[in-house]
Amino acid sequence: MEGFVSQGGKNAWRTELTLTEQLRLMRRLFLHAIDSFAPYTERLTVVSVPGNHDEAVRMPGITTYDDSFAVDALVAVTDAMKLNEAAYSHVETFVPKRDSLTVTLDVNGTVLTHAHGHQWRTNKHWDWWKGQAFEPGSDIGKADMLLAAHGHHLHIEQKGSRTYIMNPAQESESTWWKNQTGDHGAPGALTFITENGKGRGYTVV
Repeated sequence: MEGFVSQGGKNAWRTELTLTEQLRLMRRLFLHAIDSFAPYTERLTVVSVPGNHDEAVRMPGITTYDDSFAVDALVAVTDAMKLNEAAYSHVETFVPKRDSLTVTLDVNGTVLTHAHGHQWRTNKHWDWWKGQAFEPGSDIGKADMLLAAHGHHLHIEQKGSRTYIMNPAQESESTWWKNQTGDHGAPGALTFITENGKGRGYTVV
């Protein structure tokens, strides 16, 4: 979601939806995705991690890193699914632990770390990954893949047995980014198959 905290609120007047409308849309998108996939699998995992646009409060020292509208949207959908366990008992949702920005879990034998990507500077994802893996017992250190989205464009890079994936954004254009770089948006959603630590069949739809 776009929110109103990015760039100090400079793009607020360009944002067509109010904050509550954005939240409503995000919750409905989560539920639509879940309803679309749930009938076809015995286990469905859904993850939401905080980004820089969906911060609930951008004031240092008064909140936690996981205080995110994107995280809260999935929590709300999770609460709603509990009202119909017959339909959703096989759906698992994951959000970061308190004061964390990432979720790491095993999906079909592949350990995925989900992070928005605003934690590192452009092209410094490997350095960030190595730093996070340094801590003994780190879940991120066990990851086969790092999934991010902050860069807004598709980027897949491999190093050894590990894979870094930057997902494309849904937006058709960031006018600020276009004016900065001349780069127009290339919206899409990435799908791929993963098992035993590897990914294949990468497709942007």
